[in-house]
Amino acid sequence: MVAIPVAFAANAVVARALGAGSYGDLATISLVLSLATVLSNFAVSESVIQWGAAAHARGDAVAVDDLLRKSLGYHLVVQLPVMTAVVLLVLRGAPLLVQGAMVLAIVAAAALGSTLLCVAIENLTARAARLAMVTNLLVQSSVAATAAVSPTPASVWTSRSVAACIVLPFNARLLSPRRRRAASRPLLPRSMPAGFWRYCRFTVAAGAVSTLVSNRSEIFALQWLGTPNEVGIYALAFGVASQLRGPIDALLAPLAPSIAGIVEAHPTLVRTALLRSLRVNAVLAGLLMVVVPAIAGALPWIYGESFSELPVLFVPMAAVAVGQSVVNPLVAVGQARRQGRELLLGNVAALLVDTVVAVAAIQVCGVWGAVAATICAQSVTIWLLVRFQVRGDGPLSLRDALGAVVPFVSAVVLAGLVTWAMAVTRPAGPWLLILGTAGIVAVWVVTVRASGAPVRDDLWACLRSLPSVAQRPGRILLFPLLAPRLWHRGPAVPASIEKDSR
Repeated sequence: MVAIPVAFAANAVVARALGAGSYGDLATISLVLSLATVLSNFAVSESVIQWGAAAHARGDAVAVDDLLRKSLGYHLVVQLPVMTAVVLLVLRGAPLLVQGAMVLAIVAAAALGSTLLCVAIENLTARAARLAMVTNLLVQSSVAATAAVSPTPASVWTSRSVAACIVLPFNARLLSPRRRRAASRPLLPRSMPAGFWRYCRFTVAAGAVSTLVSNRSEIFALQWLGTPNEVGIYALAFGVASQLRGPIDALLAPLAPSIAGIVEAHPTLVRTALLRSLRVNAVLAGLLMVVVPAIAGALPWIYGESFSELPVLFVPMAAVAVGQSVVNPLVAVGQARRQGRELLLGNVAALLVDTVVAVAAIQVCGVWGAVAATICAQSVTIWLLVRFQVRGDGPLSLRDALGAVVPFVSAVVLAGLVTWAMAVTRPAGPWLLILGTAGIVAVWVVTVRASGAPVRDDLWACLRSLPSVAQRPGRILLFPLLAPRLWHRGPAVPASIEKDSR
């Protein structure tokens, strides 16, 4: 709720200052450095969270401390030199001040990275979320200010990285003194738990391929076959769509260690936890999708005339991006069950589809070819994630999985219909936008309530777990989904939820 408006405003300043062509260059730097980070990390961070969360669930504090110290050793000895070399290569034409600031940011991230892992392992996400809000405000303010003063892609990316590192020392304040000591005393990463490095190999390969599939890799094909303006327009559509994922992706931070603990200590509850997570994600995603047509109509006014093609590209990109977030619980379960091989195979299949469609379609359709490639690749990823958890000994059936995502699918269909109507009746756009948004919200609520899924119970359970200051706004926002049926007198809060809360 805090991050999206701030990031939206900062992104508007950056896009207007850089223009479509330079914004595409910024997206290229982002993709290259993101890929380098994934490869140099070698999935050590993800693996430490998985093994650390399982050890924390067992109460094995010594194992957690050992993992944190060895993780810090890996980041300092292996990842830091690699990332320094990559940054100096990517920013070789930038001023020395920019290069030096970026290297300092990499050093800080490597030295303080284990504190972030410990926050995830111990599931201290409530306090970490408060710090994340401050971090986001600082990062986005720095990015906007840099774009206004020095509108170059290298300067903007460097300011983002430096601002994010300034807040890192405060993560240590969330930890106990023992954990702070463990997270600041490196050990060489030797004698890791059985299966650790094998899981790392599959996970880093899956992560690298996933980065290419889900992080605007189509800009490489657009740079080759398209124009600089098309690169910038596609990158901005992808970036704005990804910002919509913020509230849902925020759930993955506590979800990953929580599900790892459930798989380790309470395997009989995996199906229940997974279904509830999918249903809640689908409802949140549906809430986002029903307002996507309204957001799309305002984009040209926000980002300027150089991005006039943005609205029609944004709607399908938003559906794909938010849909990827809906299946976050499946990713968390796959990681907790240490299905690195399956995740890798799914991402490789998606990358192959992405590459073939991008090369073939961009030559014919330009930027729409890149959108088609993104849609095809993400659809393959989502489908394979579902299949990995419903086959054989998986915790779900296909019927369960499809039933859980009805709120999201119905919202996508309704948003697509309204967007098509806006495109056909362009003179009546603003009025149709207002009426269409109100109409799809009403139809979507009826569809969700009629689906038969226990969405009301799920939402009440989530609201009851929030701090009291957040419960009232949540109840107001979700009232149409929380209220009892008008034709049936029932308790405001379901009896099962009252029992759980007691």
